[in-house]
Amino acid sequence: MAIGARLAGVDRIIAHVGNYPNTGARNAFRKFRFLVQLGRPFTDTLVCCSNYVRSGAVRHFGVNASETAVIYNGLPVAFDHVARKPSRCTDETPFVIGMVARLEGHKDQPTLVRAARILKTRGRNIRVWLIGDGSRRAEFESLIEAENLAGTVFLLGMRKDIPDLLAQMHLFAFSTTKDEGLGIALIEAMASALPVVASDVGACREVLDNGRLGILVAPADPLALANAIDAIIADATFAAARAQLAQAKVAQAFSMREMARRYSDLLGLPMPQPSKHTAIPDYAA
Repeated sequence: MAIGARLAGVDRIIAHVGNYPNTGARNAFRKFRFLVQLGRPFTDTLVCCSNYVRSGAVRHFGVNASETAVIYNGLPVAFDHVARKPSRCTDETPFVIGMVARLEGHKDQPTLVRAARILKTRGRNIRVWLIGDGSRRAEFESLIEAENLAGTVFLLGMRKDIPDLLAQMHLFAFSTTKDEGLGIALIEAMASALPVVASDVGACREVLDNGRLGILVAPADPLALANAIDAIIADATFAAARAQLAQAKVAQAFSMREMARRYSDLLGLPMPQPSKHTAIPDYAA
């Protein structure tokens, strides 16, 4: 495509890199690396969705850092307009833990399911919502049944009311793998001022400022994840304060307007000003 665009007279050509290079899939990785090198003379910039992905592109694709740029994905809708639930739960009101992600191999919902079993064993009144769909749904259904969590963990499938669902949660758990490129669902939860626990992998570490904005736990460690969730249940005030800092980070770094500004700077274009008829979400202003 880059070659065709250059032959057609396009002045500036950029390519987007949205995931850390999957070196484990050897044949697919070698093919993708070849395509990157093939298009390299015709591509001005590889735009990476995070510094973590940029480091992977430089390391594994054999490109120079000067050929890359980092532009975070911006949120397309507002997630801070729905009133939040109280951060504390009671014996009658379960503590709702949610995760929004595809049910695929580059995510790690099974660790969250096993953490839920630990919390249930401790007598915690919790509900876990796994929102999203994918090829591993049947596998997860079997895991939930095997862990005796049918009344605790729920597969909600694909949903279009994510902001409203986030507003009903007490905590967002983002159990994922090193293949995570950025984690837009994680950023959506932060925009909702929702306390966050996430896997300590490159993308989550970057988004959460090395744990300043949410708790980072060892990947694929159900006990560590359960303990982190328990810590938030025990100290809701501190968790809420950190969630407010996370929401401010979204306004600064992950708004649609900030993404547009960065692309305008990269392309040398004037930043378009919103008209009086354009509504800008508060967090994106």
